[in-house]
Formats: sequence, C-alpha cells, structure tokens
Amino acid sequence: MPPTARGGRGRRPATPHQAPPRPAARSRSLAAIALRARSLRSRSWAACIPLCVLRPRPAPSAPLSPATCCRACFPPSPPPLPQPARRPARPTHRLPYRVRAGVSVQGRAARSPPLVLPSWRRVVHKGVLTVAKLVAPLFSFSARGQLAKTLVYSGWKGIDDVRSYVVPANPRSAGQQSQRSYFTDGVDLWHDTGLTDDDVTAWNRYSSTLPRPQSGFNAFVSSVIGLRMAGISKANIAMGFDGSIIDSGAGQVDMAITEDGSAVDVIFNWGYSPTSLINVANPVEVANVWTAANVVVISGATVYMRAVLQNVTPVDIGYSGIYRFGPTS
Repeated sequence: MPPTARGGRGRRPATPHQAPPRPAARSRSLAAIALRARSLRSRSWAACIPLCVLRPRPAPSAPLSPATCCRACFPPSPPPLPQPARRPARPTHRLPYRVRAGVSVQGRAARSPPLVLPSWRRVVHKGVLTVAKLVAPLFSFSARGQLAKTLVYSGWKGIDDVRSYVVPANPRSAGQQSQRSYFTDGVDLWHDTGLTDDDVTAWNRYSSTLPRPQSGFNAFVSSVIGLRMAGISKANIAMGFDGSIIDSGAGQVDMAITEDGSAVDVIFNWGYSPTSLINVANPVEVANVWTAANVVVISGATVYMRAVLQNVTPVDIGYSGIYRFGPTS
C-alpha cells in the first residue's frame, strides 16, 4: 500500500478540496469566528486568513466576497419574518346626509364625488343614503309619489330621483315641539306682516349676503326663529316693512321703515355695499313710521340700508331686509 501524505498506512491522501479535521486545541467556536469576521468584511483576505476555516485558503490578494469566503465570514441571512395582513384602507371622505346628483339637499357641496348609481340601485354606505339620479323613470318622462311603500319618486330642481320609502322618526319631544312652533311663527309673520314686493326684494338681497345661500323667505323665518329662541314672544316681534330710500337732493337721502307699534327705537345701518353697512342713522317715529331725513351721502353713489328694531331694554325685536337706492344726486 502506498504511503499516505502523512506517512501512515490505510488513510486516504489529502486532496486540495478536503479540509483536515480541526485540531482539538482550537478553542474558538464558529460563533466567535463569525462575530469577528463580520467586522472584517471590508478588509482583504490577509486579515481574514487567521480566522477562516476554509481549506485551502485563497490568496491574500483575493477579494473578500461570499463566493470566495467561508460561511463564517458571510453567514446566510435569516428568512424574512411573516408580515401581518393589512386591513383595507377606509375612505377618507364622508358624503352628506342625502345626495342628489352630487349636490347636498342641505346646500353643502359633497367633499368628494358621490357614488354614481344606475336608476335601479340604491346603496347605503356607512349609514349614508345615496340617492340615484334617474333618466326617464318607470319608462316615462317623470314619476312622483311612492310605489308599493317601497320606493319614492320625486324631483329636486328639475332632477328626477328615487329613494327608499322610509317613515321618519317623530319622538315629539318638548324641544322638537318648541322648534316647530318657532318655525310656524316665522311662516305666519311672513304672510301677516304685509310685506310688499320691495320688502321681499330687500330680504332676498339680505339673504345673498349670508355665508349659506338661501332665499329671502328662509332668511326671514330664520330671523324670527332666532328672536323666539332669544326669549322674544311672537306678539312682541316687530319685523319692519314698507321700507324705502328716497333722494332728497343735494347729496342727501331720506330713509324710512314701518312697524306695528311694538318698537321703541329703530337704528338704520347703511353703507355703500350690502356687506358693509358701517354707518348709522337714528330716525324719528311718526305714527309707527320711522324716518331719517337728509342723510348725507356721496353724490352719485348707490346706498344700502337695513333697519334694526329694538324695545325699551334695548333688545332686538325685529329686522328688515336690505333696501337699495342709487345713484344719488
């Protein structure tokens, strides 16, 4: 039997690709070698050779890489940890209470475009009622009323729509009944005060100055509700009517308003813009007609005026719309 590379018998000769058994005197563990070798990744083989367990070792000038180094220098990376399943993202907008063709019934525009639905479908998304816009409902030009207590066909500003048949809740609480009575008082005063066409135009002009667009009727009723909630009884409310601004010549105007006799004092707020009534005129009362004569204004300007009626306290008990006159002489 030929002698082995170490001079013994019965052993295989050492090959260039076979590493000899580790000596028993070596006390460093593979973990310690790996910890030390990680700090040497950016160095050359000259620094890694004393720690490397690879046999045969590459030349000192060889680059340090996973292809040429042992696993002690480049241990395998652990598998990625399992990621928890993510919940679907919630919508970042909320639709108004009731939407018809993208416009809220309450007058506020939707924050984002509403869901467009076919004429046969209605969806409640997170408690929000979405109403479908219809084209030729029920194979006709228009449809109105309820169908078998299931669907209700109606129209809003020339747009046909449909919603589900719902019986609204009516708890008839004390606060609810009071608010309903205030609304009734406002509607009654609108019809009983004796407003002329100029008065209605003045209330429409006043409503156009409010942050929320509305009609003059709504502005009048809202003013009455505010007075009732402030503790003014319906009998003590004095809403102005038959107001006017007349040119008295030489850059002067006469302002007038009529009330039912409940007012003790009246203030005319006037200016050159309906949204900037910064001037004040104090009228004189004769037979429930309050007149401020010869109010000096800018010649050739347009003048706007609104009356505020007060009681003896003084507390506001009534208002008028915004009257307009111009250009002045």
